[in-house]
Amino acid sequence: MVLLRKRRVVVLGEASFHWKNRYLTNEFGGLILEPQRIRTYDVDEEGNTLPSYREESVLLPLENPLFDYNEPYVDRKERDEWNIVGMMGQVYVRVNEDVQTGDYLMAINGIGQPSEKGNVKVMKLTKAYNAACGYGIALCFIK
Repeated sequence: MVLLRKRRVVVLGEASFHWKNRYLTNEFGGLILEPQRIRTYDVDEEGNTLPSYREESVLLPLENPLFDYNEPYVDRKERDEWNIVGMMGQVYVRVNEDVQTGDYLMAINGIGQPSEKGNVKVMKLTKAYNAACGYGIALCFIK
């Protein structure tokens, strides 16, 4: 007899409901928000929309100009090229000019630098080192 246990998991970076790059993001992967005016219409007791409304300003994600509403979205779990990989976490990290993909990092004054040991590994460089700001950015895996 085989006993199977249910496992609870969270799939990070999955983008189940829309194209992953539908919205523009900053260099750390956060959404870029813009103020927009929206209308909220009043509804009567039967659920009918009334002509009266209120306008308010809200912050909404800025849509990527490359996004195409006509392109059908296929969930990643339905595509052959995607597989779930177990991991502890992915984060964007400021790095110095010496960091390369595959390096392990240690932090000195808040900037990641190559190290022989560590639990932070560079998966890819997402922004080249910029001397003016004093760092580049890397997507790293923390185990």
